[in-house]
Amino acid sequence: MAGATCQTNDKSMNKQTGKQETILFINDTPNRNGNTAALAKVLLEGKGYETLLLTDYRINMYGQT
Repeated sequence: MAGATCQTNDKSMNKQTGKQETILFINDTPNRNGNTAALAKVLLEGKGYETLLLTDYRINMYGQT
């Protein structure tokens, strides 16, 4: 999708399988740097996570164009 963003931070390693684990933070607020984003940043500090901004996508109800 054009204009879509996915912000990535450091990823942590799963010690049991050796695979990288990433937390997906889904943000649907129109204010990208608002309170929700600030809270997620504090809660997820030091963990590997990606932010998915749903406002970057056009999501229709079933049957709409």
